Amino acid sequence: MQTTRTRRRAKTTRLRAALAITAAAGVGAALLASPAEAASAHQRAVVHAGGASYSKITVLDKKITKRYKNLAKPLSSCTVGTTGAHCSATANKSYANTWQTSLGLSAKALAVTLGLSYSASTGYSTTCQSPAMKKGQTWRMYPQGTRATYKIRKLTATQFRTKTTTSGTLATFKADRNSIYCAIR
Repeated sequence: MQTTRTRRRAKTTRLRAALAITAAAGVGAALLASPAEAASAHQRAVVHAGGASYSKITVLDKKITKRYKNLAKPLSSCTVGTTGAHCSATANKSYANTWQTSLGLSAKALAVTLGLSYSASTGYSTTCQSPAMKKGQTWRMYPQGTRATYKIRKLTATQFRTKTTTSGTLATFKADRNSIYCAIR
C-alpha cells in the first residue's frame, strides 16, 4: 500500500519528467496538449522560460439559457399621458454584451467555450407597439439573448508544486440581434 508521501513523490516525478521533455523540445514552441486541445479554448498549456510551468484553464458548471429576457437595462421606453393611449418604444442603437472573465481567460476564448460567437455589442433597430395603457404607465423594451453562468478554474504546475484556483460564479449575456421583450413595467 502506497503512502501519501510515496504517491506525492511519484506524481512530482511524473510532472518533472513531462516538464523536462517539454523544455527539451524548445521553450515557447512546446505545448503540453494535442493540436486540437491547444486550438480549443477549453484548455491552454504553456511552457515559460526560466522555470518551466504548466497552466490549464477550464470552464466548469456551465448553465446556458437561450431567449433570456435581460430586465437589467431597457433598450427603450415610452410613457402615455392619457388613459387608453398607445405608444411605441423604438431602439436604433448598440447594446453592450457582457463577458465576465477571470484567471487570464480572454472573452473570445470564453465565447468559444460557451458555444457562442464573440461580439462586444449587438445592434438593434426595432420598434415595439404598446397595448392601450393607463395614464402614467411605461412600456419598456428589453433585449433577449443567451445568458450563461459558469466558473473558471486554472491549474498551474511547476517542478515543485501544483496550484488550483477557481473563480466564483460568473455570468455572460449576449443579446440576439433585434430579439426583444416588451412589457408594461
